[in-house]
Amino acid sequence: YLRKAVLSALGQTHPSVEVVVVDDGSTDGSLSRLARIRDPRLVVVAQPPLGQGAAYNAGWARARGEYAIFLDSDDVLDADVVVRCLAAFDARAVKVQFAMRIVDARGRPTGGVHPPELESDDCAARVRRYGLHASPPGTGNCYRRAFLDSVMPMPDVELFVTGADAWCILQAPFHGAIRSLETPGGSYRVDRPAGVDALRIIGNANARP
Repeated sequence: YLRKAVLSALGQTHPSVEVVVVDDGSTDGSLSRLARIRDPRLVVVAQPPLGQGAAYNAGWARARGEYAIFLDSDDVLDADVVVRCLAAFDARAVKVQFAMRIVDARGRPTGGVHPPELESDDCAARVRRYGLHASPPGTGNCYRRAFLDSVMPMPDVELFVTGADAWCILQAPFHGAIRSLETPGGSYRVDRPAGVDALRIIGNANARP
């Protein structure tokens, strides 16, 4: 899935895009696949296997843009999503979020979107009360760099070997406004064994309280 993810980031219609790929100690040939992508906008950072939180920190530290999306390696961005997100930012917004079309392991649309709805209002109050709000997973969030600089680097990365996207998602409502795109901005891959309904678990975590 890695090549498709990276090419979807490089293929954005916005004229100024930087793509930082953090290789977290992979052993599956990812670095050799990345080496075959010839694009001066692509930067590869290789580090020992430290987990998702450490990868977030490394990507944030290397990136130079005013806005950032943390793209998971099995997801794909629509070509115009960066343009759409930047158009949705206003002076108060720290994050623009978008739902994602659900695809299976082969990239075939299932007909669903994740999450089924997004919350933009009163998100801080919902996090205080319920510990979450209806937000997309990591890929579906475009952050203002000034916000990221206020909460990064992520401390105690051993606590965020997985689930690191929650660090930014849950803090953003306390730093400014959240805006949402009206239509999906990418594809969210659900690659699970037959009989394991992982999406139902994820969906419940993002449901309206």
